[in-house]
Amino acid sequence: MEPIITSPANVRLKQLRRLKERKGRKESGQFLLEGRRLIQEALRQGASIEAIYWSSDPQRRSLEALGMPLPQMIEVRKELLDPLCATVNPQGILAQVHQPPGLTLKEAIERPGLYLYLEEVQDPGNLGTIIRSAHAFGAAGILLSPKTADPFQEKVLRATMGSIFRVPLALGVTSQDLASLIDSGFSLYLSDLANAQAPSAQAPAPASILCIGNEGKGVSDALRSLPHQSLRIPMPGGAESLNAGIAASLFLYEWLGRVPSL
Repeated sequence: MEPIITSPANVRLKQLRRLKERKGRKESGQFLLEGRRLIQEALRQGASIEAIYWSSDPQRRSLEALGMPLPQMIEVRKELLDPLCATVNPQGILAQVHQPPGLTLKEAIERPGLYLYLEEVQDPGNLGTIIRSAHAFGAAGILLSPKTADPFQEKVLRATMGSIFRVPLALGVTSQDLASLIDSGFSLYLSDLANAQAPSAQAPAPASILCIGNEGKGVSDALRSLPHQSLRIPMPGGAESLNAGIAASLFLYEWLGRVPSL
């Protein structure tokens, strides 16, 4: 075990501060994971963890009690570790984690199933909910457009409740990439109001992509220009719309949860 970190100028703390920004996460391929529960889930899923930083001895001991191999454990003074945490009342434990290997389009073609495509979904809570629902209902993976929120930011990670390690993610996927997948045999479905039918009206094709658009703008004209079918969630109560997280979850339930054999 390394000596306790007592200086704000420590090189490890400088690395952790960089991971609080999207640019730092992208350049390093790492992210921060806060709290015992999420770190435990990362350990159980075999995530590649660079180090775990702690200021709370009970939290450290709770991880050691799991009886699993642990990465390097580094003690940090509480007044230095707390500012790196995003929660109001930090638990005193933080992990530096390597991002899981990204899903490639080639892998998606080789493993057909129901994939989600998120186009400029910005709200971290929505994104985290969608990742968690994709895990719960067994979606094949999630494709994220270049302007969709960073799935490795703290608010998204908390909302996934550990599902971030269970769902393959492809980042930076464009409408041109979707066109290539359609050429490879995928069927495209848009969550859209125009000429739409309920998802219960049909089963998805064996290789399918369901697109969820931006919270305010919906799906783009670039997606509408691709060969597709439009779907909408029936809302007999008269609400104008559902947020992206709820809409995606209902689609997944309808196609994967109610009829698991599809």
